[in-house]
Amino acid sequence: MVELYRVEDRSFKKFYNAVDYWLLKKEESNFGCDRWFYLLRTIKAEDKEEWIKEALTDVRQFHCWKCGISILEKQKNLVNSIEREIIKYKCYSYFWRINRSAIEYVELANVLIALRKIVGCLGLDVRVDWVGQIPLATKEHKIEIPIQLAIGVYPVPFYKMDVLSGLVIHDALHLKEKSEQTAIKLITYNTGIKDRLLLRRFFNVAEDIHVDGVAITKGMLGNYVRLYRKWFKENINPSLYDYRAKIPTAEKLIYLWEDIALDIILANADLEIIKTVSEYFKKRDTLNLDGLEGVLPAESIIIKHNLENIFKEVNKLYWGPLKILLENVYEIIVVTENSRAKLYDKLWSKIQKYFFEWEEQLGRKKIEGERDSLKNLGNRLNLAPFDPKLLKAVNSAIEKNSQELTLQIKDALELMNSRVNEKLIYSTIIEESNILPKYHPDPLIVGKLKEIFRMHREDALRISRGLPYGKIDSSRIYRAYTTGLAFKQKDTIKDDKWSITLLIDASGSMITNWSLVEKTFLAIFQAIVAYNHKLEILAYNEINEICVLTRLFHHNKIFSISPQGNTPSGEACLGAAKLTEGGKRNLLLHLSDGLCNVGIGYNYAIDYCEKKNIDLVTIGKGEKIGRLKEKYGENRIVILENYEKLPEIIQKILRRKLLKKKALYV
Repeated sequence: MVELYRVEDRSFKKFYNAVDYWLLKKEESNFGCDRWFYLLRTIKAEDKEEWIKEALTDVRQFHCWKCGISILEKQKNLVNSIEREIIKYKCYSYFWRINRSAIEYVELANVLIALRKIVGCLGLDVRVDWVGQIPLATKEHKIEIPIQLAIGVYPVPFYKMDVLSGLVIHDALHLKEKSEQTAIKLITYNTGIKDRLLLRRFFNVAEDIHVDGVAITKGMLGNYVRLYRKWFKENINPSLYDYRAKIPTAEKLIYLWEDIALDIILANADLEIIKTVSEYFKKRDTLNLDGLEGVLPAESIIIKHNLENIFKEVNKLYWGPLKILLENVYEIIVVTENSRAKLYDKLWSKIQKYFFEWEEQLGRKKIEGERDSLKNLGNRLNLAPFDPKLLKAVNSAIEKNSQELTLQIKDALELMNSRVNEKLIYSTIIEESNILPKYHPDPLIVGKLKEIFRMHREDALRISRGLPYGKIDSSRIYRAYTTGLAFKQKDTIKDDKWSITLLIDASGSMITNWSLVEKTFLAIFQAIVAYNHKLEILAYNEINEICVLTRLFHHNKIFSISPQGNTPSGEACLGAAKLTEGGKRNLLLHLSDGLCNVGIGYNYAIDYCEKKNIDLVTIGKGEKIGRLKEKYGENRIVILENYEKLPEIIQKILRRKLLKKKALYV
């Protein structure tokens, strides 16, 4: 667990960093003195409580001629505003959420994939989607989440991810605990009831208590659900209803029960403490808190303080039915699936008599009028509209299994101490193609490439001669009578496999030569597949100012792509190098009709590959390629005059790199 400080949609590990961000967004004139703002930034306390103590220790240091005698009051008001608006929260997704992206549609796809995995871990085969994403043709269950809860800041802040996880867990447990089936059973017990909406509200609260309680019994799931509930009260239904009103209603009683059970008891207690609190209310004749402090452990004593505060505001006509509901909170959580509807029916019949008493005492019309005023209350979540095209982009990213590489490219540049303006770095993602090739490779070229890989495999044999065991070596047979060392043995060099990556420029300018390019990488695929080398085939281009690397060889199948966009070669080569590095023999073949016209310089990729022992060879044409050849030599840059000679050039490169005689004589 990590504790972070949140300012709007930004999060910080250190409190003074959050204060700096908050102060920069506020106008000094609203607080009377710009000197305060300057001096508050000098406090470097990392913890919230420590910072506040230091800020209020010597108020005089913040005094100036502009402040006057109200310095103490104004300073405290400013510090209180900071304390109130900078929220300290526990963050759980910080530890497991790795796939994050600054690109909106990729990040929303990553979030959705993560939420689907959470539901899968609960043992449910249930689809999780953003609201309005893909309509289901069947009646299968589905969990839908408003996309507005995630949009705004990318990558999605960890606290938002925790809230989304809690929402998904809450809804998934409703399905796992079969809430709808329980609701149908409860209605069959109350077929004659007139106000079914009221019964449904009662059931929804009871079932929320059961589901959240089940989550608490499972440990970490309960923490996510608690965070979601806290966010729900802050953003959707932030204020308590007026429980002091002289006219009590069943709706207010149900909402009061919800506020106490979910936001006070379950929010601060595990299952054993919940059981203790429920048994405490059962032993009391009336709803009072005398002696509750004695049965609660120190970490849960806040339950009593919160209950005392809320009971001061509650009309005492609620006390009778509220006691019945609170003393059954533990039983609602642990009750079995078959008995849940019976328990709810039993509780409903007990509290229903109080509704009739209120109608007799206060009049039915008054209560119905109060009930009508509640119709405008409830969920206050106003969701802003979003672009439907965003959902299409999210669906596309999920289908293509997009993965972010931008942070890895920035790490590579930092490793080389390269001072590159971040605005020039294109966001980079990697996707998987699902477009089948249009062409077939030339069998003659495939045969020549196969011969290269076959010879390489032979070169990987090491012959040890002059051994006392093994096969008879005819060239050493004369030693049999003297030393007996007339034998030999062949061994395969195990670490002689290559990691070969073919990086292909798929920008719009390549479209005229794409048939030859496609035939070439298909030939390499067919030739190498039988020789157990690691092969990666990537194409790259620019779409909407994003460098897109597309994997053409995945799941043991070969695919293609349609050339389009610009040529971000720098980002593409760095991204391909990050995917290639790690092996002992790494060859990165980069094919381009020119060099990058957008993004960072290509020289950064060359320098990084040299640092990481990646053999980068660029095959290309044009003036820029020629200048690079003068600088880095013919081992790094190969000039391509005609695309028809591309297979021949690749054969020469592979022969030069792979066919080095490795047979040694001992």
